Amino acid sequence: RIEQCTLGHLLCSGPGDGDGTLSCASQVRAGRGPKCPVCRRSLSSTSIRALSAEQSIAILPAKCCHCSSSVARGSLRTHEAACPRALVMCAAKDDGGCRWTGPREEQDTHE
Repeated sequence: RIEQCTLGHLLCSGPGDGDGTLSCASQVRAGRGPKCPVCRRSLSSTSIRALSAEQSIAILPAKCCHCSSSVARGSLRTHEAACPRALVMCAAKDDGGCRWTGPREEQDTHE
């Protein structure tokens, strides 16, 4: 998700880096009298989404961390969640204590 000020300057407002940090927009809004970091105009109390920027970024290529395939950034999470080369654990791990871990594409053969 990307926000913009009234003049169109962009601020990332999606989740932080997964390490508990706030997004740029959240950090700016947390300050007293939040202002655009570029033009210094006051930010509106309600965020303004920059849909064209979000859509442009969503079609950029990104690499899957499991198979290194090039995937549209907007589809990356869905692909990685189902990627055949992602490492998974045996479904019987909790029941029988099987310690097998391997690519998703080999899970059916293992089980």
